[in-house]
Amino acid sequence: MSSANHMNESTLYRLVRTIYVKWIRWRSFDADQVADPILLRDWVRQQRLKLLWFGWSYWRVLFTRGLPIIDRIQLLYKFFRIDWSVPSAHRPGESTAVLWEIARKGAARPGEVFIEAGCWRGGSSAKFSQICDKYGYQMYIFDSFEGVEPLTKEELAKGGHDYSGEYASPEQVLQENIAKYGRPDICSIFKGWFSETLARTPVKEVVRFAFIDCDTAKGTKEVLAGIMPNLATDAVIFSQDYHIRPVREALHDPDTWNAFDRGIPQIHFVQDHLAAIQFDG
Repeated sequence: MSSANHMNESTLYRLVRTIYVKWIRWRSFDADQVADPILLRDWVRQQRLKLLWFGWSYWRVLFTRGLPIIDRIQLLYKFFRIDWSVPSAHRPGESTAVLWEIARKGAARPGEVFIEAGCWRGGSSAKFSQICDKYGYQMYIFDSFEGVEPLTKEELAKGGHDYSGEYASPEQVLQENIAKYGRPDICSIFKGWFSETLARTPVKEVVRFAFIDCDTAKGTKEVLAGIMPNLATDAVIFSQDYHIRPVREALHDPDTWNAFDRGIPQIHFVQDHLAAIQFDG
């Protein structure tokens, strides 16, 4: 594909998505406050329709290694229940891929945690907490609850959609959804911009898994600053923002990793918007 055609496609994509976000999606759901129940139902209906296309990815849950069949069936039911009720920014196949990787690695070792950076209303948090409960992980959830941070000048110059301000939701909504659909007993919530939380105070526990969904390169680097100092040797970091050009370029930039003295990781595209990042060791 020529660069001109790629630029035209990117421009068209940005235009179509901007119209969708401004006039369709966010007209049915006010992300800056607890949504009106009627408007929220409209948003959930959109997600339920999407399950007709994306819900088939959940078949892999039934073949998860290391879990009794009853646990697999329960997880499948819980995942569908969450998708049926809680608006989410991820796709079923992405949460299933995380489940399979955790199952492949096995149960948590003493003191190991799962980090989620960016949670919106807690649909992914509820799912991950159910998974973490099965495999013995504590879960730490980080979010500003003020939406996506404004892009830097460098990110704006690289193009792509500007998510600034999207996906804002009160912490109370996250707590309520985890209480109803997840496992609140294993979850700890940390409120604030990543520059104020993870980048300033790295996680003290051993990080075995991390799921980053912050939609910016700056935020991704700040999350890495908080998890890399105590990252397990066989850890897996997931980026749900691999489709965002500035984030993807940052992940493939050696300068992003040189400060951590761990070498350059292997980055594998998984599916949809998800990539997996692992170091040798």
